[in-house]
Amino acid sequence: MIALIGSATGARLGITVSRKVGNAVCRNRLKRWIREFFRVHRVAINTGVDLSIVARPGAAGLVHGQLEQELHEALRRLKVYGDA
Repeated sequence: MIALIGSATGARLGITVSRKVGNAVCRNRLKRWIREFFRVHRVAINTGVDLSIVARPGAAGLVHGQLEQELHEALRRLKVYGDA
């Protein structure tokens, strides 16, 4: 995951899930889960942050709760939450 400070008025999201991750159903499920996480937590993410998420092949084996936990940890490490 990469976080850049942009000039946008709100946080923006970019998602990349290659064919190495899994079949189309798996890739689309991961993208839906990531978009939903971003939608729910957008208010807590600093304004003007551009996030780029690249899913690795290991992400195919994650369940929804594990993916959310990984995203929370990554955002904390990047210090892009409003309270960080």
